[in-house]
Amino acid sequence: LVLVHVLPILVLRDWCVTCYKIFIIQRYNNLLELISVADMHLYKIFSESSFVVNMEEELNHEQREDDVKEEEEEKNTEGDVESEGNKGEEETDVSLAVDDLPVGEDGKCTRKIRCPACNTLILLANVPMLYREQVYLPFINQTKAKEDNKGMEGDDGTLGEEVAVFWQVKDVFDFANIGVARQTNNMKFLACAECDVGPLGYHRLDTTEKTYQIAHNRIKYD
Repeated sequence: LVLVHVLPILVLRDWCVTCYKIFIIQRYNNLLELISVADMHLYKIFSESSFVVNMEEELNHEQREDDVKEEEEEKNTEGDVESEGNKGEEETDVSLAVDDLPVGEDGKCTRKIRCPACNTLILLANVPMLYREQVYLPFINQTKAKEDNKGMEGDDGTLGEEVAVFWQVKDVFDFANIGVARQTNNMKFLACAECDVGPLGYHRLDTTEKTYQIAHNRIKYD
């Protein structure tokens, strides 16, 4: 009687254990398959990411090379404007012909005015007015002027030239950048405040008019 009751229970227990083992083995195999598939996807993602990074590095390298080439081309097209550092010792001649003055119908300069040596902005477009007056301005490079024996001697012993075409503003705050090269008894000579190249123009001290003049042949147009 005991065997009749116990034997089915033992058989059922063994069957349950076997089924559980089979279930565990199947789930383990499924888990291994999932891990394998995930590894393949991760490898693919990392490979594509590495490819994208390499492509971006190549593109950035090519872009840098293009930027360097563009900068070199811009420098080559700017002309051979020379200066002797911050003291403005060399003469710079980047003037346009008077007939080519960038002047609008209202008499204002239609282009930006920059320093001929360091390219710093001096005046914005449509700010200064065309102004004509015969004024003596010393040469920027006095040493070179003496060596070449050119120009005329001013009252202060400098060598210079008579300049007749200027751009005029009536307020010093109209300038984006300006400084003073030196001063005589009745005149201040204007210079670039960034690199000290000058004189680029003048400001009279012997008049009540607070005007400032920049010489057409001492600046660079933009």
